Amino acid sequence: MKNEDLQRIQQHPGRHTAGLTCELVLTGDPRSHDLEGFARKLAEQWPALVVTTTRADADHPPYIDLGGGLRFQGLPHERELAPFLDALAGRYETPAEEHRTLAGRIPLGRELRLYVAAACPHCPRAVRQWAALARSGPHLRVRIVDGALFPEEVQRDGVKAVPTLVVDADWRWSGQIPVGDVLRQLVDRDPAKLSAEALEGLLKEGQASRLATAMGQSEVIFPAFVDLVTHPKWPIRLGAMVAMEELIETAPAVAATIVPMLMQRFANLDEQTKGDALYLMGETGDRATLALVEALPLNDAGDELRQAAREAAASIMARHPVDQGDIS
Repeated sequence: MKNEDLQRIQQHPGRHTAGLTCELVLTGDPRSHDLEGFARKLAEQWPALVVTTTRADADHPPYIDLGGGLRFQGLPHERELAPFLDALAGRYETPAEEHRTLAGRIPLGRELRLYVAAACPHCPRAVRQWAALARSGPHLRVRIVDGALFPEEVQRDGVKAVPTLVVDADWRWSGQIPVGDVLRQLVDRDPAKLSAEALEGLLKEGQASRLATAMGQSEVIFPAFVDLVTHPKWPIRLGAMVAMEELIETAPAVAATIVPMLMQRFANLDEQTKGDALYLMGETGDRATLALVEALPLNDAGDELRQAAREAAASIMARHPVDQGDIS
């Protein structure tokens, strides 16, 4: 950390504010070491600040969680540092009333990625603006990404300039970002079009119930949700299973529509994921599903998977017994 940045931290008016906290989320990414070093120096300069550390999935980049839906994925320095410190100290500008109202109407959690750079003269205002909006809407999350530190994300999202705001990988605004237009599109956006990444973020934040409710109200299983419920990693699949179990209780007809989606993917799943898919088929399926389960080629499968198929069949038969009139 440069001396100039240390002085900015030492001179910030929020330095002695009591009760300040942030969470450092580290992963297997080698840049975790850099963020850890920054957080340590920050805590040394802000005695009242409490920094907690969490170890997360190695597939995700490290970041600093400032709470209230705001995450900073980068090393705040130069022009990036002042808005970061303001956000940490809770020094937000008040958004326009129209913008606060729109942010409050966003139906499901949405993460916006705001790409910035340390030398960018316009980025600090964008950071302050979207940090304040993240605090205004309970379902709005903003991730500030340092493009220089994470060039692979810049390339993935096709970012050509900063500041650039990216939503769901298919919307982007650069330069003077039209806040009202962005928020209105988020309010009107069909939740069924949410990306798997966005849905995974909801599940990680403990919003499985809200996701189940949204699918029940929409009367459709969100396409990207199937990616999560068949994900090879158990922690991700677990969150989706929790949402499915609630959907089974509250909207069983909607839950049952997942059966053909699971069948379509079944052959390409690993055995543990196949077992979970069979469980869901057993909990949601009907007599037609039973026939599909019984026809699955499981002769070469392991004992646990064959047992899962038997239990799925038993669950279906318990809920859909054969009528006496069906027996000739």
